[in-house]
Amino acid sequence: MTRKFIFSALFFILALMFLPPAFASESNKKIFKLGIALPLSGGAAWMGDSAKKAVDLYFLKTPEAKERLEVIYEDVATNNIPQGISAVRSLIEIQKIDALILFVTPVAMAVANDIDRYQIPTITITGGNAAKGHNYIVNIWHSPNAEADAVYGEILKHPEWSSLGVITSEQESMIVRTQALMAAFERNTATKIIAINETLINESVIDLLAIKTKQKAPSAVILNLMPGQVSLLAKKLKEKHYSGQIIGCMTMADQREQEMAAGALNGALYVDSNLSDSFSSLYKNTYQTNPPPVSANTYDALSIIDDAVKKGLGQDREQLNTALRVKNFSGALGKFSFIDNGQNEFDLKAKMLKVPDMR
Repeated sequence: MTRKFIFSALFFILALMFLPPAFASESNKKIFKLGIALPLSGGAAWMGDSAKKAVDLYFLKTPEAKERLEVIYEDVATNNIPQGISAVRSLIEIQKIDALILFVTPVAMAVANDIDRYQIPTITITGGNAAKGHNYIVNIWHSPNAEADAVYGEILKHPEWSSLGVITSEQESMIVRTQALMAAFERNTATKIIAINETLINESVIDLLAIKTKQKAPSAVILNLMPGQVSLLAKKLKEKHYSGQIIGCMTMADQREQEMAAGALNGALYVDSNLSDSFSSLYKNTYQTNPPPVSANTYDALSIIDDAVKKGLGQDREQLNTALRVKNFSGALGKFSFIDNGQNEFDLKAKMLKVPDMR
């Protein structure tokens, strides 16, 4: 009896050893670790909230993705860049992530060399040039040139805007926006007088900039400013009875920014991504509000990474890195492709929107 038991046990063990991989225990599968470093505090926390809702929406729409992906969040607040840098390095060195979705331009620029050194396939969602010249980073955001073209096209529709003002935060993602806009003016024949071109170093100069703008009286003023700064300057301009058109970037899309402006941004124009109708409907039906900036970008970034993992490319860094450079991808941002132009970006379009009236 004992000999028969031993023989049966040995046979069972040998059978397990030679079972095909499909019969392997699900618990032995390596789950893919995706780090998402986003602003969860500070002035841009609304962006982090939008991004997290997009992640939740993706898993709601694609529940099987939860079996493939483990998402690890870290806060990279815009008002604490050193903490943000440490958070990203923690994801890479301690959490041992397999890929990264990264927000906040100064943080992305500071850790870009680390990303290349550790070979972490990364998608940035920033308005700056953090991806430029790096092997393991692509940026899912409409380029500064695309944004400049949208603003320039809007300006051409208004011949009555004979002079312009430009006020820019001393921050990389805002500086490149203004540089691209100035380059658009240089490339084209239509002449516009730049009545004022100032840099907002910190909030202490906001009143002075409002006075200068009122004195120069440009027909329209372009505010490439960080969260919090937009509403403060808009209110000051209103106090000084400046009556020109206000134009800005996606920071004006934040409802909290609009509320803090207390009506001073009513009718302002701003640039945002061009979203697909299907994503806009999905987001609105789920959250009863229109999708804010970065939500579609986050959704597509997660979708691109998950598609690669689903195809079995998640454990090979080089294959995954190549897979991020999608062609003819259809997603929340519409249909787009990677551009092999050294910028590590996609041919995403931008469009102009209007801030609704706040009572």
